[in-house]
Amino acid sequence: MKIPREVRFNHFVRPRRRVDLPRRIAGVLGSVCVCAVTLQPLMAAAYPDRPVRLIVPFPAGNSLDVRARQLANHLPGILGQQVIVDNRGGASGIIAMELAARASADGYTVLFANSTQLAINPAMSGKLPYDVFRDYQPVSLLSKVPSLAVVSNAVAAKSLRELIALAKAKPGHLNFASQGNGSTGHLAGELFMRLTGTRMTHVPYKVYSQILTDLFGGQVALIIGGPPVLLPYLQAGRVRALAINTPARIPSLPDVPTFDEAGVPGFWVGPWYGVLVPVGTPAKIIETLNRAFNRTLKAPDVVEISQAEGQTLIGTTPAEFSAFIRGEFARCRELVREAGIRIE
Repeated sequence: MKIPREVRFNHFVRPRRRVDLPRRIAGVLGSVCVCAVTLQPLMAAAYPDRPVRLIVPFPAGNSLDVRARQLANHLPGILGQQVIVDNRGGASGIIAMELAARASADGYTVLFANSTQLAINPAMSGKLPYDVFRDYQPVSLLSKVPSLAVVSNAVAAKSLRELIALAKAKPGHLNFASQGNGSTGHLAGELFMRLTGTRMTHVPYKVYSQILTDLFGGQVALIIGGPPVLLPYLQAGRVRALAINTPARIPSLPDVPTFDEAGVPGFWVGPWYGVLVPVGTPAKIIETLNRAFNRTLKAPDVVEISQAEGQTLIGTTPAEFSAFIRGEFARCRELVREAGIRIE
């Protein structure tokens, strides 16, 4: 007797069911998508899981390098990872900007940059190896640094009004120094002349220490620069400050009037700095960095030093910083065109 195939081994075997291949594939893909959605927050929450590099376009010891390191010292306690400062000075910050533009957009390379790299250089030249608005995503505007109008003791003027009168009496006779053609100090001098209707001679220098030497010796009449470098010489009486472009007088220089008080309102040129990341960095990582850097601005030592130097600590959203950069770029471009400044 022939045993039916269905009961040959286990007395009863269910007939084979037809496999619905499209439905099975759809099920597998659905499981993969669920896993991806579930893992996404976990992956974002893991940032950072290794040291973060902070590129600084200034040599070690520069006043802005000191500010960058001061903030970086507070970041490990906030981010939970070491922050390594990578100084890439030279070429007016172009080397650092290009390096950051080519870095991976993973949040582990952050750029600390100032007004020169983000507004003045782009306004001066359309041939840079980087594009501020294409290659980076702003994180936060951290601080604005005031500008001081400082004169040599050899200059007879004891106030800004007296300096303006001297400059008008002998057009082109007085000179002002800067760290180079197209630098912040150069633009500051050009703006000062336009606001006051004066004409002075611009003398560009390559080394800041030489500016100070000539300022002390009377070869340079005026420099418009930041307090961090000039404060010690002001306090020692080696030079005189005539005005500062802050909303109010600063504690470390209570006798120095603001530009508005001195009769020159609208003086806006001055250094500022903030942080950016390469374009394409995930929004969640940018948010994390934004919160971290803005928190560093509340550290007691940061607040103390900033107040002494007259800095205005800010801390913006990424969108606010983006709008600020565009506005500063537009103002710098207009001033460069009006003054006829050219890169030599």
